[in-house]
Amino acid sequence: MRTELGCTHLPVRPHPPPPTQAYINEQAAPELLPYRHDLVERMGEHIRDQEQHLDTLAEEGNNELARTLLEWQTNRAKFLMRRYLRARLFKIQSNASFVLDSAEYTACLSDKEQRFAKEYFLLTAQYMNDTVLEQLPEAFR
Repeated sequence: MRTELGCTHLPVRPHPPPPTQAYINEQAAPELLPYRHDLVERMGEHIRDQEQHLDTLAEEGNNELARTLLEWQTNRAKFLMRRYLRARLFKIQSNASFVLDSAEYTACLSDKEQRFAKEYFLLTAQYMNDTVLEQLPEAFR
């Protein structure tokens, strides 16, 4: 579509799908954002359903194009969810003691992320104790 100035207008792109937007938001935000329980659960169910449908298409073996497209979509959904969760884990690892000390940030974590943060903090503290503090003279400990 051309305007009177000769410029071509491109159609407006719709907003990115929720997993893409959640990943972009989490990656761009300097602080830990609230965990998206609804999105993670919904995407997990969606991925499981697509994988079951892929198995059905593979057994039938007659629509290779549809199976390939569905497999591509499934892999993309898995990729986005992994990136979203990895971005969150990176922030938790970078600031484990702060996240655990702050009730505001602890509320942003899922149950599994809270367990991970506690275990990560304990393991890191044990590692620092074993590698650094044990090597120092008694007077400096």
